[in-house]
Amino acid sequence: MTIGERIRYYRKNADMTQRELAATTGIHYVSICNYESGKMIPREDQIRKIADALGISYSSLNNPDSDTRRFQTLGNLFELLMSLHRSGVMTLSGKRDTSGAITKKSAKLTPMNNLLAYFRLLNPDASDSLDLSKITLKLQNDFVLSKMIEWEALYYAISSLEGKEKLSRKEKDCLAKAKTDIGLLEIELTGYRISLDSSKGINILED
Repeated sequence: MTIGERIRYYRKNADMTQRELAATTGIHYVSICNYESGKMIPREDQIRKIADALGISYSSLNNPDSDTRRFQTLGNLFELLMSLHRSGVMTLSGKRDTSGAITKKSAKLTPMNNLLAYFRLLNPDASDSLDLSKITLKLQNDFVLSKMIEWEALYYAISSLEGKEKLSRKEKDCLAKAKTDIGLLEIELTGYRISLDSSKGINILED
């Protein structure tokens, strides 16, 4: 999904017109229209003004995968989880149902085997270090788990279709729809501004 499409999505989600966004940011109305249509690409300072006006992070608008260092919101958590899965560092896996989605009961996060060869987990209470290859993680929050399963199902479908040498017309349509759906879902997930509390594990705080 292009930056123009993300601007349009977030603007509509904020219930703002193009003219209202232009007035709030001080950016000309025509420029806002051109950004959303893809005729122009906004500069970095303009992107920051638009993000501030829409109440979202700069990284969510400009590049959902570019800034996972700040870990303060639910959107940051989704950014991190999706980035880890794409890179293969920590993948969401499990048994799939008939629709191709991972079942909640079997869903787990598994570290990359090649990466584990370079690390060991020290345990001061044990005579030897723990074996990282035996460690998997389980997402405790049901909402986060459900949304990640939804995202992974689309990611899996796209990867499967793109891996084929030749696609039928129906498969091409399915691929195009899946790419649109995952783009919209990623915008939704990275846009969550709900705060996280890491003082006693990660807890999602109410607005």
